[in-house]
Amino acid sequence: MDSSNNSYSFNTKIKYQGKGSLEAPVKNYAINLDRKIAFKDWKEQDSFHLKANYSDTTSAKNILLANLADKIYRSLNLTMSDNYKFAIDGFPIELYINNEFIGLYT
Repeated sequence: MDSSNNSYSFNTKIKYQGKGSLEAPVKNYAINLDRKIAFKDWKEQDSFHLKANYSDTTSAKNILLANLADKIYRSLNLTMSDNYKFAIDGFPIELYINNEFIGLYT
């Protein structure tokens, strides 16, 4: 359910994501949907990555640095087709699997 209380239903494939994080006690996840979704103000996509940020106690460095890099590229008038961002985007979420709290992810 999103912030507007909209509910979504998809067939999904979920797997662990990333090589370095596989040894960590908290895993990253890659989620692939059966169709694309326009989420927030992002372009339609059918794949999302949930980062556990195990080595980052702030859970913010990944997103903050990506947003900073995107602003630098744009200030240099470097653009991509369809106004895509140069780097990842995200926000914090609480992840639950089968009603069990897994952790805070971005």
